[in-house]
Amino acid sequence: MNCKKAISVLLAVLLVVCFSVTAFAADDNGRVVSRTVEQYDNGAYAVITVYDNTTARGGTKNGRKDFDYYESGSLAWTFTVHGSFSYNGSSATCTAASYTYNINKSEWYRVKGEAYPSGSAAIAKGVMQKKSTGKRVYPTVTLTCTPNGVLA
Repeated sequence: MNCKKAISVLLAVLLVVCFSVTAFAADDNGRVVSRTVEQYDNGAYAVITVYDNTTARGGTKNGRKDFDYYESGSLAWTFTVHGSFSYNGSSATCTAASYTYNINKSEWYRVKGEAYPSGSAAIAKGVMQKKSTGKRVYPTVTLTCTPNGVLA
């Protein structure tokens, strides 16, 4: 094997390894489908992000929708709906729904929460309360799936 060919093969192998490492280093959260911001009168805001966590192809989707609540410019808490869906091109059905939450500012806590499937949607409702003021926020987070398997 001549030197040029050996270098070409070596470069090809290095490229494959580099791209493989990059693929495995992808965010564990899944692929971001959409991100929107809701602004509130008191200066607080929510960042709402849809993630597609599907690993298998065809007919099923798994995803989540995060409701990140920011107060004074920093993340206070996150309320998330998780959903599993089946779809076939003409309809979609939510087969499972659950919720999780994460508190980033200790002055907040979860009062209650629930999640349920409804047609082609996974719905989670919660009540978050601030200890010092009694202020309550009522996140309702809905993750939907289209008949073609697009999460929103």
